[in-house]
Amino acid sequence: MQQLIAAIREQCSPQVWQRALQLAQTATVTGKRTVNEELELRVITRGGMASPLVCLSPQELDWSCECTSTDDACVHVAAGALWMGRARERGEDIAGLTAPTAKLAYRLKRDHG
Repeated sequence: MQQLIAAIREQCSPQVWQRALQLAQTATVTGKRTVNEELELRVITRGGMASPLVCLSPQELDWSCECTSTDDACVHVAAGALWMGRARERGEDIAGLTAPTAKLAYRLKRDHG
């Protein structure tokens, strides 16, 4: 993960990196592992706002984000990678990440007429 973080930092502007450092300290990250040990993440702010989907590939040193930023590495990518790196340092089980769940319900009504 440290190599991925270093590669992302090289592509970040100083302003984006600084914002990512702040966000990684205050945010929570949810997500899941996919094939090839890739991570699909969302950075959740204190206010409950979720970032667009971030994909990190530590083995390939590659990343992507669904946001509209034109930066090579946006604040969501940098914050997600930083948060994951710190989680690993704390000994947290990265594999235990889960995707946010959504509930879908149908309310059917009989129409008499």
